[in-house]
Amino acid sequence: MNHTLAKIISVILHPLLIFVALYAFLLSQRQFHISTLSMMRHDSFLIVLLTIATILCILLFYKLKWIKTLTLSDSHDRLIAYLCFIVELCIVINLNLIDKNMNPVLFLMISILLNALISILVITVFWKISAHTFFIGTAIGFLLAIHPYCTFNAVLLFPILFILTGIAASARLQLNAHSIAQIYVGFLLGLFEALLSTSIIL
Repeated sequence: MNHTLAKIISVILHPLLIFVALYAFLLSQRQFHISTLSMMRHDSFLIVLLTIATILCILLFYKLKWIKTLTLSDSHDRLIAYLCFIVELCIVINLNLIDKNMNPVLFLMISILLNALISILVITVFWKISAHTFFIGTAIGFLLAIHPYCTFNAVLLFPILFILTGIAASARLQLNAHSIAQIYVGFLLGLFEALLSTSIIL
């Protein structure tokens, strides 16, 4: 794997995009039990808004020179980005508690994502683990936990997700972004935290 391909893979398998892809997949499998088109539009708009808001915040922080690079390769840059996204998710959760328009499954996903972000924020202060493998691990853990409640066979997704984990890990190693230990620990922490958090909430 060359350097350019590794960069492309790192963007495609970005932690935020993993979350959006998982939401879109569950939506396509009718796991949200959406009764009205307006609720589906509300949830989809919310996801798009979160994605755009995060990207704009990172661009603004870069413009203000609060972060050094857009790739967030520095631990300090990552901390600022994580904190920004945590604040955004807290706002979304609080708004949902007020108007109760969000679908329960999406609310569960955002809650798990918030827990994961807080954990990785704390860990990053001491050690730069891989956010890419952490959030793929989180996606696998989330699917494992909700599998008994799914109307489709989620087990079929696991080989694909494990292959994506290997691809993401190889890309991050090629870019010298992480050590092998940071890759493995990131994945395992994401997996077990999502399993534990989802099981407790459910």
